[in-house]
Amino acid sequence: MSLRVELADPLSEGPPDGWDRFVTDAGWGGLWRFDVLRSLAGAAQAPTLLALVADASGHPWAAFHARHLGLPGSPLTFAAPGRWPWTGLVECRHQPSASLPGHVFAAGLDERGRAEASAAFAAALRRRLRARYTALVHRTLTASDLRSIRGPLTLKVKPHLAIEIAWPDFDGYLASLPGDRRREMRRSRRAIDEDVTVSWEPGVDPRDAARLAETVRRRHRSRRHIAPPVPERYFALLGQAPEVHFLTYRDHRAALLGFVAVHDTGTRLISLLWGAPDHTEGGRPGLYFDLYPRLVERAIQLGRTTLDLGKGLPEVKTRYGATPHARHIVVVAR
Repeated sequence: MSLRVELADPLSEGPPDGWDRFVTDAGWGGLWRFDVLRSLAGAAQAPTLLALVADASGHPWAAFHARHLGLPGSPLTFAAPGRWPWTGLVECRHQPSASLPGHVFAAGLDERGRAEASAAFAAALRRRLRARYTALVHRTLTASDLRSIRGPLTLKVKPHLAIEIAWPDFDGYLASLPGDRRREMRRSRRAIDEDVTVSWEPGVDPRDAARLAETVRRRHRSRRHIAPPVPERYFALLGQAPEVHFLTYRDHRAALLGFVAVHDTGTRLISLLWGAPDHTEGGRPGLYFDLYPRLVERAIQLGRTTLDLGKGLPEVKTRYGATPHARHIVVVAR
């Protein structure tokens, strides 16, 4: 099958033809629309490259999101439109989440089709960048992804945590947990509900969201690691996406005490960025742990099959019913 690949630098070029329609139909519009990815590219330290793979008739098969990680590179500079490092790695994963892969395949595309689309993307990169990179690295791949994305080196990385929704109502979920966990959750919820307003909102103030998300990211980041914050524009665009809602915690003045952005694919809820102030700035303890059962409750109400919680903190997430799912990195030689 002859495939064509349209590549685009979102800072200097327009979207590949049919990009937004394809990612929206695939259930990923809230995170993969061109303007959303362009907002992130404008605040990135490495240049971004988007690719749409289509057959000869123009029907899209796959979309890819990659960044050119230049070597040696400088953490103090931002990507410039149309400029590429002389050498480095091309990393294929979604941004800003470290838990989502850098590809979206068309619904119903079989394993062979996925392999052909991935190979076409790799070939297009070689034509575009030539000798300016040494390898293509696909991150956060599932076991099924490994059957269609292959390379000389495959590494297992930190697992992804998810809760499979198997209960008809929230009481059924609570009944599946140990008694001490149920009692602790109920006590915590009662205490929070006394003076905190918890609700689902279509959007939050982008400036507040960017500030609180960066507060959490900075808390868990090495002091030697320099990274720009997630831009306000990104949160503004998430607030316009019908697939994204925010679980929010507000005090009696309606000030934001915490939030988590959640993307709904139609079958899965995906927990994205968590933001909250430090305790020195009025942060409320316990809100982070309260969000897990509320996310489960939301998934049950919407009839979703899976709640994706990303990687990290397995000792916390498994207490709420999450199970680990293997993830891998595949290195594709140039």
